[in-house]
Amino acid sequence: MPSICPRIFLPFRRAPVNLLGLLRLCLLLLLPCAAHGTSLSVHDGAGRYPLAGFVDVLEDPDGRLTLEDVRQPSAQFRPTRRGDDMSFGYRHSTYWLRLVLTLPPGGSREHWSLELAYPTLDSVNFYRMLPGGDYQMTETGDTLPFGSRRVDHRNYVFPVDLSGANAGSQVFYLRIRSAGSLTFPLTLWQDSAFAEASQRSYAALSLYFGAFAAMALYNLMLYFSLRDRVFLVYVTFVASMALGLASQYGLAFQFLWPDWPALANVAYPGGFALAGLFGVLFTRRFLDVPTHLPRFDKVLLVLALSFAINVALPWFEYQWSAIWISLTAVTFCPLALGAGVWFVRRAHHGARYYLAAWGLLLVFTAAIALRNMGWMPSNFITLNGMQIGSALEMMLLSFALAHRYNKLRLEKDLAQQEALQSKQRMVDTLKESEQLLEQRVMERTAELEAANAKLEEQQKLLREMAHHDPLTGLANRLLLDIRLEHAMQVAKRHNTTLALLLLDLDGFKPVNDTYGHGVGDELLMELAQRMQTIVRQTDTVARLGGDEFIILLESVASAEAVMLVAEKLIAALRVPMTVSSGVEVRVGASIGLTLMTPNDMDREAIIHRADAAMYDAKAAGGNQARFRAG
Repeated sequence: MPSICPRIFLPFRRAPVNLLGLLRLCLLLLLPCAAHGTSLSVHDGAGRYPLAGFVDVLEDPDGRLTLEDVRQPSAQFRPTRRGDDMSFGYRHSTYWLRLVLTLPPGGSREHWSLELAYPTLDSVNFYRMLPGGDYQMTETGDTLPFGSRRVDHRNYVFPVDLSGANAGSQVFYLRIRSAGSLTFPLTLWQDSAFAEASQRSYAALSLYFGAFAAMALYNLMLYFSLRDRVFLVYVTFVASMALGLASQYGLAFQFLWPDWPALANVAYPGGFALAGLFGVLFTRRFLDVPTHLPRFDKVLLVLALSFAINVALPWFEYQWSAIWISLTAVTFCPLALGAGVWFVRRAHHGARYYLAAWGLLLVFTAAIALRNMGWMPSNFITLNGMQIGSALEMMLLSFALAHRYNKLRLEKDLAQQEALQSKQRMVDTLKESEQLLEQRVMERTAELEAANAKLEEQQKLLREMAHHDPLTGLANRLLLDIRLEHAMQVAKRHNTTLALLLLDLDGFKPVNDTYGHGVGDELLMELAQRMQTIVRQTDTVARLGGDEFIILLESVASAEAVMLVAEKLIAALRVPMTVSSGVEVRVGASIGLTLMTPNDMDREAIIHRADAAMYDAKAAGGNQARFRAG
């Protein structure tokens, strides 16, 4: 239940207020503001704000700090960077997060909510500022009943009041403690945008778990029909994986046991421990490991025992259990992949499907385990890897089981047929089989060659897509980083100078809003071609996203020469363009440029200078270039 924190400043009892008391009050009000890090300017119509880069973090190893302590100017908050995953692995520390929001005059006319999209955190206390300067606390977490949440949602959602009554700057605090992995993906949403995103999310998860249920029921019917235990093991694996994933995404706590927080707290690691146990058992039975690799089978039995222990361990020691599950999963990944390769090389039926299915699942599982340990950053892959990998794994393993069924049936039919054949017929059949085998080998060889050629073509296309912007064909941030690193090495070796131009389009958003994204995309493609015609072929034009570009010029003579290139770019971009719909549109550009000499090869510093110079150009009215020296 939310509670009101004690007041920081008591009202003065004496009137009139003396000058010294007024001065002290002003200082106390100003000091916390001066201590805050980067603030986020909130504007209506934005929809959502990912908060990485706008949140300050304070680690409290002993968990003794209070709100009063962290509000002091001496509190050692450290800022986060844009794109920072705010993942700290498994730790006993308590973490404080601070968010400063700057509101427009008169406040916001929209309703806003703060989302913490990591449902497995044990304790989350949210402190929001009231108009009088006091703070109100909302306490929640998966160690409390689901009803403790102010918003009925699988993630932690906290409504925030950004109306005119709270205009100006507001400071919010979060106190987070958890025995599991500490990851804090924070987003500020307008309620309408959040409702739409939540609806899509719940719909996608419903389809996803519906596929789980369909595959489990299908293979359960096959088990009752064939009485082959490998199908039953697969069904238990699917059910365990569904339990772990439903707990990871907060659905199990919301819909299955909202009043049993203890069960919700252990279902996440316990479900994945069960999935690991039945995954090991499936590997043993499907590949017949005890027969072909008896020593390796003993290793799998040890891993199965480790997973089995972890099913019960979360009830006694959650954090060590979560770490143990992650380490066991990371150990099982290379072993399972190695077994798959071994059986594929020995032409074991269904091994190709097994290798493809478990290879994808186990790679994504290892990525999640490494993220839980704090050894990999949080991103779309590491946060949703289990969902992606398990979906692919379900489909491929179903194909593998179907292949197994067809193989067994074919072997039975062949055995019956061979029992009825005469000796002469058997000789003729063997000759025909030899010819058929040669033909199949040739066909299979041709298929493999065609598949390899197609795979090489796809890999080439993937490399191209990984390094270029799909809309404009320009280099993306990854390729820019590679070329910038190479250019810095060449500049140091040959004692030359580099130039970096950060370009932001002026007037693009009105065009995009007025004529639609189709016109905006046409405009971006045309402007990309114009920029490439201005610079040299050895230079790099990259798109950072939206209407922001970076141009890397190598071996430049002087700042004046670079400024001349910038002016040419501005002139080229200002030329009106007629889009396919017949509408004539015009945009401009603000360019910030700087130089990088062999003695000044700090990548972050040069990007910061170019960004600052670009904002200088924006502040001067746009459609111009500004230079900042190192």
